[in-house]
Order: sequence, then C-alpha cells, then structure tokens
Amino acid sequence: MDSKNIIFYDISPRPPVEKNAHAPNPWKSRLALNFKGVPYTTTWVAMTDIAKTRISLNVPAGRKFADGKDFYTLPIMQDPTTGAVLGDSFDIALYLNKTYPGGGDLFPAQKLDFDYEQPYILIPLSDCSNNEFPDYAKFNMNIDAAFTAHLQLGVQGMPFNPATEEQTKAEFVRRAGVSGWDDFALSDEGRVKLLESLKNMLGDLAVLFSRDNSGPFLLGSQVTYADIIVGAWLRMMHVTFPEDEWQQVISWHQGIFGKLHDGLEVFAEVKTWRTHLSAFNANPIMLHRIQFCYSANTPYLSLRGHLFSTYLYPFKGSVYSLGITQSYSLLLQEKYSDFIMSFEIYTGSWTDWSRGRVLGATLTLSSRDASLLLAFIAAFVTVVAIRLWLIIAFTTHQLSASGGKHDGLYYQRQVILRNVKSAPAAAWLFLQQAWHWRGIATSSFSRTLPLALFCVFYSVGFAILAVFSSQISGSASAYRLLRSPSCGFQIPNEEYQKATFDNQRAALYSKECYSNTSSPMCSMLPTRKLEWASSSTDCPFGGKVCLDTPSFKMESGMIDTHYDLGLNNPPKNRLKYKRETVCSPLNTGDGFTQYINGSEADYLGWEDNVLIRYLYGGNLNGTINHTHIYNTFGRNINIGYSTWTFFYPYNSVWQPVDELLVPNTDLTLMLIAPNSVVHLKPNDDPVFAASIPMNAQGAIGYLPDRWVSPIACIDQHQLCNPNNDKCTPLLDRQRLVESAMKDSLALNAAQIVTAQRLRLVLWESSLFYHTIWTQTQSFLRAQEKVAGITGLPLPSNQWEIEMSALFNTTLANLQYHMMEYAAGSFVPVAVNITEPWDNPSADAGWAAAYKNMCYNQRTKETQGTLNFSILGLGLLFGLGLYIIVLSFILEFLMAWIQKWLGRGILRARRWERDATLQQMRLLYEIQGSGDWKGTTEDFPCTVSGEYFGHDEEVISSTTVEVRQAGPS
Repeated sequence: MDSKNIIFYDISPRPPVEKNAHAPNPWKSRLALNFKGVPYTTTWVAMTDIAKTRISLNVPAGRKFADGKDFYTLPIMQDPTTGAVLGDSFDIALYLNKTYPGGGDLFPAQKLDFDYEQPYILIPLSDCSNNEFPDYAKFNMNIDAAFTAHLQLGVQGMPFNPATEEQTKAEFVRRAGVSGWDDFALSDEGRVKLLESLKNMLGDLAVLFSRDNSGPFLLGSQVTYADIIVGAWLRMMHVTFPEDEWQQVISWHQGIFGKLHDGLEVFAEVKTWRTHLSAFNANPIMLHRIQFCYSANTPYLSLRGHLFSTYLYPFKGSVYSLGITQSYSLLLQEKYSDFIMSFEIYTGSWTDWSRGRVLGATLTLSSRDASLLLAFIAAFVTVVAIRLWLIIAFTTHQLSASGGKHDGLYYQRQVILRNVKSAPAAAWLFLQQAWHWRGIATSSFSRTLPLALFCVFYSVGFAILAVFSSQISGSASAYRLLRSPSCGFQIPNEEYQKATFDNQRAALYSKECYSNTSSPMCSMLPTRKLEWASSSTDCPFGGKVCLDTPSFKMESGMIDTHYDLGLNNPPKNRLKYKRETVCSPLNTGDGFTQYINGSEADYLGWEDNVLIRYLYGGNLNGTINHTHIYNTFGRNINIGYSTWTFFYPYNSVWQPVDELLVPNTDLTLMLIAPNSVVHLKPNDDPVFAASIPMNAQGAIGYLPDRWVSPIACIDQHQLCNPNNDKCTPLLDRQRLVESAMKDSLALNAAQIVTAQRLRLVLWESSLFYHTIWTQTQSFLRAQEKVAGITGLPLPSNQWEIEMSALFNTTLANLQYHMMEYAAGSFVPVAVNITEPWDNPSADAGWAAAYKNMCYNQRTKETQGTLNFSILGLGLLFGLGLYIIVLSFILEFLMAWIQKWLGRGILRARRWERDATLQQMRLLYEIQGSGDWKGTTEDFPCTVSGEYFGHDEEVISSTTVEVRQAGPS
C-alpha cells in the first residue's frame, strides 16, 4: 500500500462489501475515482461513527436538519499528496477533475434539464449552489430528491453491518424523525403505488438518456458525472430492492437504466483496505476513528483507534460494542474450518529427541511407501520363519542322531526333519506318524506328538507375527516433522484480518481442547494443552483503583520449547518459558468516573448524567484526559454486552493513570458494559454483579449494579536455560529477550533464535488485549448465556471464568504462532515471509539456527504418513538376515567344525544319508541299478550316463517306503 494513496471513507455494509456496498453518495465518489484511475484505498466506517470520523478529520457537516442540527454523512476523501480533505461527493468529483485531469472530463458541457419537485424529503440534500458547474449541481440535487423520494422501497433491504445493525436502524429512525423502524415498512398497496411513481419518475429521466442512442450514457458513449450520479442510485437499488423488482426497473423504458447500470460496471470495482497504525504515526488525530474493514470475502475489524471510540456520542445507540457479534464469530469459525494447511509432513529419516538419539531415530514414509514396506516386512517375516525352521530341524536332527539300532519310527522322524522344509508340513507328517505307529512302536505318541505340537505352535506364532508386523510402526514416535515453503517470520499484509482469524481459531481450540474433549482439531499441535494453575492474590495496583475483592492470578507451568511447543531439539538447545497474569476488577467510584452535565452535555445532544467518563488515563500527548465515554442510553436499545480494550506500553496511544503502572509488566484494560442485559437472578460477581430489581410493573429481573465494569490485567514472562537452571526475572514482553541475552543464561545460538522466535509471538499475541480487540463481544462467556437481552444465572466467579478463558486463548495462540514459523500461516491471509537466515549481516551461527528451525518443528498431524522406529527396523532386518544367512551356511559350517574337531562325524553322515536324493541312491544301489558317485554330496550322480530300469519286486522286498512332503 502506498502511503500517498487517496483514502476514501465509505459506510460499512454487511460483508462481502463488493456485493453489499450500497450508499449512493459514496458510490458517486467511487465511480469517479475509478473513472479517473486514481489510486486509492477504502476505510469502512460504521454509520454510528460517521460523526466522530468527520469531527476527527475536521470535516464539517455538509448538510443540516430542518431544526438546524448538523447532518453528518459520507463520503470523505483525504488526499495525502495535497493535504485536501473533502466531505461531499460533488466536491470530491470537482476536486478529482481539477487535480487529476487524466482519465477524462467528468463535467463536459451538456443540457441537463431534469427537474423534480417533492414537497417533503426525509433526509436533507446537498444544495445546488456550485457556481462552476451549476447545471450539474442542480441535476445532482434533483436526482437525489427523485430517488430519495422512493428510498422507502429499499430501506428494508439494506444490508447493514451485523456488528452495528440495531444501532444503524436506530440512527435511521432518528435521522428520519419517525417513531420506529417499522414505520419504513410499506403495505402491499403502498408498495405498488410507490413503484409506479418510481417508474414515472424514471420515465421523465429516460427522456434525457434517449437523446443520444450511440451508447448507454447521456452523451452516448462518453461517461460524465451526470451518468455517475444516476448510476450510483441504481447501484443502491440493485442491492436493496427485491430481485424481481430490480428486474422490473432495468426493463422499464426500453431497458435504458439497465444499460446504464451495465455500462458503468467497468468503473464499479470496490477496493477494500484496512487502516494500519503505522500509517498514522505522523498524524495522531487519525486515530480518533474506528474503521470496519473487510477483505474480499472475509470480515475483519480494526480497533487501533479504540481509545477514542467513544470520544463523542451525539447519536443514540452508538454505545454498541464495535466488535464481532456471536453470529459473526460463527461465520468466522465456519470460514476457518475450510482452511488448508500450508505445510506437508516430512518423509525420510529424522530423530525425535524426546526419545534420545538411538530410540528416537525415526523413519517417516508416505502412505504408499509405508504400505509397500509393511507388505515387504510381512513377506520377510514369512521367509525368516521358513529359514528358522530349517535351523531348528537341522539342530533337532543332529541332536537326535546317534549310532546303534533304532526302530522305524526313529528313522522316519529323522528323514522328516531332514527333508521337510516347512513347519506346517512337518506337523502334519508327525501327526500321521504318531497315528500309523500306534501299537507298533514304543510310546509312539509321546515320541512324536511334542514335535507335532511344536510345529503347530511355531506355524501359528509366525502367522500371527506376519499379520501383526504391520504394527511395527506403533513402537515409533507419535510425532512428525513438518515442512513448508513458507518457513520464516509471517508478516501479514492484512494484520487485523489475520488477528481476527487467529483469535477465533485460538478461542475455538481452547474451548475444545483445554476442556478435555476429543475434538479432531486437538490432534495437530505438539501437545494438546499447556498446563497452568490459578490462585487468589492481592491487588498489584496502587491507590484505591482496585475493588475490595481478591485479584486473580494465572500462572503457567514451565513450558518446554521441545515437549510443549514442538521445537525438536536436543536438550542443549532447549528453553523453558513461563508467563504470569494477574487481573483485578477496578473501582468505578469517585475519582475514576465523571458524569457529563451542563453545557458540555447539551453540546453533545444529551441530557445531564447520560454520558459517563471513565478516568483510567488519557492519550499520550495529554489532549484527552479520559479513557472512555459511556452512553447510558445503551440500557434502552436492546443490545448485549460490549467491551472496550486498551493496552500499555509499546505502541500504545493510551497513557494509564499512575495507579495502574506496575514496573516490568504489560497492561491490558478492558471495560465491560452489560448494556441492556437483564439478569433473571441476582448476582454478586464483582464484574457481572446484578442486584437492582427492575421497577417496571410485572417485570421480573435484576439490572447490573454498574454501567461499566473495568478489569485491569498485567502480564509478565520468564525464560530459563534448563542446562544451567538460570532464569531471567519476571519481565514484560519487550525486556524479556533482551534480559535473556544480557544476563548470564549462557544461551547458545539455537537458544537465542528460539528466544527471538518466542519474542515475536509474545509481541503479537500475549496480551489479553490481543485476544479481545478483534472480538470485543463474542469473547465473553457471559454473552453465551444471554437470550435476547435476558441473562441466564451466572456463577459468583464469572469474571474469573472469563479471565481463565482468555488465558486459555492466549496459550492456544502461543502454541499456534510458535508453529507458524515452520508451518506457514494457518489462515487464508496473504503474508510476507521474512527469512532471517537470508541476511548477509546476520551472525553465521544465528543464521544456521534460524534455517534449522524450518526443519525441526514437531506436529501430531499425520497426513496419512506412518512412522517406523529405525532401531526396530534395524533389529528386525538384522536378526532376520542373520537367521536367513545362518540357515544357508549352518550345514556347511557344522560339517567343517565337526571335521576340524574330529567329533560328530557320524551325525554329519546321518544328515547326508537321510537326504531324499541319497535315499533314492540307496534304493537303486540295493537293486544294482547304476554305478553311483557322490555318496556324501547333496546331489549323488551316476558315474556315466547309463540307463537302467525299475525292478519292482526287488524294490518292494528290500526297501521301506519313505514319504516326502513339502518343497525339496
């Protein structure tokens, strides 16, 4: 954004503003600005704040009511290049035409003979006294009169900003001088008549547009400001009229006005913007306003001008909280639920330092690669099972082999052990052997069944192991490392929009995950919640500013940057962080409040004792000595809780009273107004107290004890080096890291950059102010118990519940914001990414540590990946490979050892003899078939390729059948 851009002020509608911007006079200026092609940005102002905005910019009211009172309206245009500030759409057009002659002439000569007489107009109109272009000025007034006379057709369809809808309606009622909003409603008959009147009026106007048929404009194809004047009102009708009636309007009179509307579309871009505090550092008076600001599809709120949000209240209803309502909060939550994570899960090997260098060695694989690995593991386990059986069979055979005489069962068993290659096949043969040798061999079952049962259990055990080998990843780390192309410090283009999303997300997360629910959103951050404790304590402030009630202290435990915030570092690179917050309800008695009476009240348009000043400090330059002005009319306009919030120090425009100044702390002040809330039961909570019975006849309920209940909170932080147990004192967010680097904490480079990362997070989101300012109404848990304006019973410690919820939200923000450095922004907001390692002047150690932080952020988000313990995989594959290799060399190894030792030669020969092919050789040698060699080899062969046949009689009389089963 260029600081020299024109600033254009428009009335904030319901989002999205591109669709719902409807005020006709701002539309005149917007169309003119776009026609001229002049760069500008838009500040959206609530209707209830128009007067304060004009007063703050020293722009007088351009019109008057019939009784002589000022009528404040928009647009306003401020040109930083020339210093010009204009508050009338016609004056703005004249200024643009003179100052920016490029882009075309807005005021070419033409005949604009359209007159409209209306005996009574609800809203005062601009005069037609301009001497430079009197025809255009008169045309502007007549068009305004003609369309204003039919404004009632669209009033009920105006898309008001939800945050101030009731107050805007009240302001419309006040300006129109009617008794209520329903007075704007039309009967069916009245609507038909007014539509017919509109058609007739447009018929008279259509005569002008019919003079030149070369285009949709008065001068054919040339756009002039006269076209813009009419087009602006058409824009309003398009937004506020029912669709069927709008279609009628653009079809009347040969579609002249539909063509005009479409012809101006090229100049109808709604440029959105928010106001950043730094833009007004040189002009503090600009801070006297509040802007409602919107992006293309998403509402957000700027409250940087909060100090003066109630500086003047000339309008009834303007007390309403300039915040996001509960329904608005739900809209933001719905938007947040659609966000797409900007990071991916790292796949590859890494170390989870929670488990140490060895146990923490982890392999993360994608779902596809993990499936392939698990399938391979299952197959590998099966192969290992087969090869281990061969080792067991060989060992059993060798231990059983002996000289002397044995029965047939013994020799069969040895042949089975020698030749059957799988345990299931061996089990089946052993079972059959026991059956067939019953009554023949001695103890056939006791000699054979143990082997059969062992083979069965062995087979079942390895089958189960193969199935559950997929669970090998369960022994690995539950965390993942993330990767993002957006690593670095996230500096949002739209700070307030991001803060709104951040706070809504943190509030939702703390509600779901700090209360031990099982919401899916609780599984992403490194730890579900940060633990803390609360206690009662003395008031930390001076004088009599505190109420006579205990203060509330909230204190986190020592938050470990590794375990709690997910910075995956070895112990030497870790830090521990702690925060304390103490809150106290404040006194609103003498010295801290002041009713506005006399001439000042009359000047502001109110009776005595209606407006109340709250005196907890003014602005820094001393031109304002109060913090806030509350309008007690808020009790009568059917609205819920409102909150105003302030902070100190560092970039604050508020200077607290001395009693609130506590050294080395950050201060947040919140002013909570119950407005119209009526409690069903009395309450003695120091902030939400309600004990005043209602006076209305038949009414049951209790009014709040105070118009506004202030709470002040101070924050302090502490950093510790767990390697030497040294800590900083409790300090404010600014001095914390400075102290950590100066004191004798002896931080290394990795710890220093971690502290700097924490510093930025604390700067953005550590104060209660940071949590409140984007959701000044919806953050209150008490608001959730308000139905209409009826407050359900509250506990006597409701204010502590509210402070606890804020503390939870700030901790959740801490968790998310720390993660954002490596993960990128979690919300759909454009950000600039600062890469601190890419700085030629940066310390090399710091730069490397900053870069390394992109690769060491832990998360519980999986994105379908699976973790494997590298130690577990190493043991599995190492032991498995050992078994496989041993199974292939064991026979040769044992034969070599037996030969070298000269012992066990008989066992080796029995192993050779019992082989299937050696058994075959023996059969043929017995019958004299073939001249064989290799009697001790695995494959005996005949000496020559001779042919010989079977002698069945010899075979059947001299041999014993040997069954062979399984693969050879």
